[in-house]
Amino acid sequence: MVKRRKAESLRLLDMERRQKERLEDIRNTQKKEEEILEQREKIRTEVVKELRELESGCRNMASLLHSLRIPVAGWPYPSPQQVKTSYRKALIAFHPDRASRSDIRRQVEAEEKFKLIRSLEQKNMAALI
Repeated sequence: MVKRRKAESLRLLDMERRQKERLEDIRNTQKKEEEILEQREKIRTEVVKELRELESGCRNMASLLHSLRIPVAGWPYPSPQQVKTSYRKALIAFHPDRASRSDIRRQVEAEEKFKLIRSLEQKNMAALI
């Protein structure tokens, strides 16, 4: 009977210890995630500022794509079809799912460039309607 109580007591202590370890792991994971989010937001503000400056110097979609180092056939006077082809290549190149998961800066840059290209295209489409 004493052995059984002792075994039960050890089992409960072990379970309690494992629960504390899991809780500590969860807290550490949350802390790391918060740090990464803070870092992403800091990088995002820098990238957005850079892209706004870049966008202000571009007069149309072709010049923006060229500034983002996406090859635009027929540059400096591409046809609408050439711009459309380059636009699609840019969407693929900067798609957030294709960005490096290990490099936070590259991932944030891809997200913001993707948003910029999409928003400019939507503005252009709205102007045509």
